[in-house]
Amino acid sequence: MAHSYFTEADHAALYAKFRPSYPKQVAQTIVGYLREKRSPPFLAAADIGCGPGQSTHDLASEFESVIGVDVSENQIKEANAQERIPNVRYKVGTSETLPFEDESLELVTAAQAAHWFDLNKFYAEAKRVLKPNGVLALYGYGMPHASCPKQPEAPVDPVLQQFYIEKCYWTPHRFDVENKYEKYQLPFPGWIRNDTMQIECDWTLGETVAYVSTWSGYQQYIKKHPSETGLLEDLQRRFIEALSNKEEKENTMLRVSFDVFILMGRKPS
Repeated sequence: MAHSYFTEADHAALYAKFRPSYPKQVAQTIVGYLREKRSPPFLAAADIGCGPGQSTHDLASEFESVIGVDVSENQIKEANAQERIPNVRYKVGTSETLPFEDESLELVTAAQAAHWFDLNKFYAEAKRVLKPNGVLALYGYGMPHASCPKQPEAPVDPVLQQFYIEKCYWTPHRFDVENKYEKYQLPFPGWIRNDTMQIECDWTLGETVAYVSTWSGYQQYIKKHPSETGLLEDLQRRFIEALSNKEEKENTMLRVSFDVFILMGRKPS
């Protein structure tokens, strides 16, 4: 059974506002892999576990139609509330029963989502809906690391890592992300991976704390410890204490970086 930790309305809104976006090279790399065996025009792609549609939008320029699918009605509402793109639409559905006809898609993606899926059922569905030489791409980003460009020696990353360990309840699925899906095997022969890219986000201290509030591990922790109020305020205070110049407080700029990983496989012709 697939899992979902991003279904509540408030969390879905936070997720849409504060999650990092992928560099354009990620979608370009995936479509480039598709082009090796299939020629455009490309008719249809599906982004499974799409959340509020950040990764779905990235495919819009390459396909006549892109459909984002998510198990959460609230995430689909957030996706539909974003800037509309004419050839992108969204629907509620699961990774175990994809709402597409047999051999109807050139591309199936899952961005920062496959670790929540029942992979055997998802792989069977991907095989069913992909056209010959169609591509399955699973990708995501690993552990966040923080620095302060104006104060490179400031120990802000240890503050972030301590919170990650002590104030979050992570499921075993999260460790798959930390390990960049290193144990995953795509269901197609000759599949490849790409670990050459990185996300870099220049966020204020306040925006960094807001990003932390979207973590599923943090959301699970506060559900089990409702009396522990002020955790995010305390995190912000400890970030400020790590800086030598504390005057700017929450407006201090931090750089949060993530290693990107991509697994790509091609359905045999």
